[in-house]
Amino acid sequence: MMGDNVIYVNEKCVITACDNIAYVKKLPCIADLMADAECGFPYQGAKEAYILDFADTRKALKVIETLWNDLPFPKSKKK
Repeated sequence: MMGDNVIYVNEKCVITACDNIAYVKKLPCIADLMADAECGFPYQGAKEAYILDFADTRKALKVIETLWNDLPFPKSKKK
């Protein structure tokens, strides 16, 4: 494994990139958009995720927009 990175959009984690593959969580809000997508595991022990194909730019942007609208902002860590 080359390593994984989390990609944030306006402070929200929407993509996990691992071994040059973009993964997005399997969430109901994108199930219809990703119905024909391949699935995989970003890293050992991870839950299965959709593989986001950037060849279809419109679809990828729609998935990212939908995830961003549906996902909560991260909770601030109390010190």
